[in-house]
Amino acid sequence: IEGHVEIDGDRSDIDVGFGDILDKLTLGLIGEFYASKGNWGTAIRVNYLEMEAESESYSGLTKTTIESETEVGLADFLLSYKVHPDLKLVTGARVLYSKIDISIESRIGDIVVIDRDLSVTDNAQWDLLFGINYVHRFDNQWALMLNADYGVVGDSDRNIGIDFRGWYSFNEQHSIWFGYKALQLYNESREGGLKSEMELTQHGPTLGYAYTF
Repeated sequence: IEGHVEIDGDRSDIDVGFGDILDKLTLGLIGEFYASKGNWGTAIRVNYLEMEAESESYSGLTKTTIESETEVGLADFLLSYKVHPDLKLVTGARVLYSKIDISIESRIGDIVVIDRDLSVTDNAQWDLLFGINYVHRFDNQWALMLNADYGVVGDSDRNIGIDFRGWYSFNEQHSIWFGYKALQLYNESREGGLKSEMELTQHGPTLGYAYTF
């Protein structure tokens, strides 16, 4: 998880590595549900995590400690239509619930220079998505899949998702998939004369199991 939060020119960077996520993760859930009939299809994709993180940085004699508590819930409600045996056009809604609290403390020795608690966000945002779902099957066992979508209108200023997977089927019911997934969100707002800017990128490898019926 990478990004930055800037409030009226006061910027804080967020950089949480994979090892830190595993170490600080409180709860993480990912689930996807697909249904299709003929050329039409529907999908629900859910991604939720809770985590706490802490980072320290030094600038001269100043030591800055940033503690963050993050809750992010993401759900896609999608409708698709097959325009080619391998390609579907996808549209729908993405709702993002995010709660991010940051504590910033800067010290020079024992002297506290900055001590601020920031509630970066605590709300739900809706975006209308448009994208594609591409699946290419090499045989009955191996396949490649690409999901890509973009928020065309809604609460977020930028909302981009990419999911690339390899797929291996043991039989008609049981499969595993592995790949790489990235999601980038950006939002800028002004309230009460205070400008805030948030950019957040979540990306990394994925591994999953699928049951088909």
